[in-house]
Amino acid sequence: MRSARSSAPSRHETSRRFSRRCSSSRRRAGTARSEAFPRRCTQHCSRRRMTSSHRWCRWRCSGRSSARSRPSGESAGIPCGFRRSALARMASRRSRAVADPPPGLVFQAELLSPTEELDALRTIDALEFHEIRMHGVVAKRSARHFGVDYDYERRAAVSTADPIPEWIEPVRARAAGLAELAPESLVEVLVQRYPEGAQIGWHRDAPAFGTVVGVSLLSATRMRFRRDVDGARESYELELPPRSGYVLAGDARSKWQHHVPPTKSLRYSITFRTLRNPDRWSTSPPPMTEEQLRAVVVGELKKHDAPVTIVDYDPEWPRLFAREEARIRAALGDDVVALEHVGSTSVPGLAAKAIIDILLVVADAADEPAYVPRLEAAGYVLRIREPDWFEHRLFKGPDTNVNLHVLPRGCEEIDRMLAFRNRLRTHDDDRATYERTKRELAQREWRYVQNYADAKSEVVRDILRRAG
Repeated sequence: MRSARSSAPSRHETSRRFSRRCSSSRRRAGTARSEAFPRRCTQHCSRRRMTSSHRWCRWRCSGRSSARSRPSGESAGIPCGFRRSALARMASRRSRAVADPPPGLVFQAELLSPTEELDALRTIDALEFHEIRMHGVVAKRSARHFGVDYDYERRAAVSTADPIPEWIEPVRARAAGLAELAPESLVEVLVQRYPEGAQIGWHRDAPAFGTVVGVSLLSATRMRFRRDVDGARESYELELPPRSGYVLAGDARSKWQHHVPPTKSLRYSITFRTLRNPDRWSTSPPPMTEEQLRAVVVGELKKHDAPVTIVDYDPEWPRLFAREEARIRAALGDDVVALEHVGSTSVPGLAAKAIIDILLVVADAADEPAYVPRLEAAGYVLRIREPDWFEHRLFKGPDTNVNLHVLPRGCEEIDRMLAFRNRLRTHDDDRATYERTKRELAQREWRYVQNYADAKSEVVRDILRRAG
């Protein structure tokens, strides 16, 4: 057992020393920056670091602080509901928390009574929940659909869910009243179970759906919002106590992204959604339309109007990737979280289009000023911007036919891309199946190359399912 006078500092002593460094750093940084941090640290954070340009602390913990450490505007007695985000105040200089909720966001703290919540929870507790698999990755939360189902793999609404049960009707009536809609217009019901640590990443609800009404049950959580305006980011935070409800319509639905951070304890939610066009339910993923392609392409949308050229595997491809990797790392330095050779050219023995697919992971793909200018200076050209799909960006290379995919750290699509590559590298049967499918599809004439990529979705999903 360590003696009382051991030279190794205790956790409490380390926290106090770190607190003094934080206080000293805040004094040097000035009042404007110090407001982003509590007056003293309440827990040691191993992720702290000092910036190279300013000697002020940029520690990022879970956002929890004691009552004595809260700034004056955040006393323990502040009511739940609309509140500026603590994380937003600690964000970069480009981000600012807004005081007013996004237009179209409606909130009610006590949408259900305690008795109504208890009745709903008794029934929910007996439900059989289904796993949510997105891009081959199983989410921590689980779900049960009623009225209209949603296929997360195919990103399509499908009319195969169980009918809306009678026990949900009272909650649906309350939700419809909050949104000022007829109850029967809320045709899709999604009941979700969030165990401790479950979350939802940044997203907008699928385009197939219209107005969204949510009801939070059992445990409190927060819903965070963000949008980019003229090169700057705005953020907003909404606290959701048990029995509360919210509506996403207008700009809050279409222009702001939202996410739910990891839960601290078991929580349930019931989400009601309208359909934009009930007559266009689809059981298969439609290819991207020309309008959708124009919305995400930066610059000219070039038609292909020809078959796709597939060539045998070239041992030169890994060397070409290594050259691009060195160029990207030289441009971005420590801002490269991960850099991987992905796609068909990364699989030895697999025929492919002669395009080197590269996966670049950064801290925040939506923060373009943090990396785009430096990539452009290195010769890369931004061609695709998809804020609704994991904030994906795609660049073309300066002197090699490259697709440089940029995704944010923690994105589910990263796991999917790597799992698919690794499966093909280690399973000859799946590699042969994928190559056969590609060669068959490549013989057709495609208006856009993206249409060819969309046509491979089914075989990609099948291989990812086998990858587990």
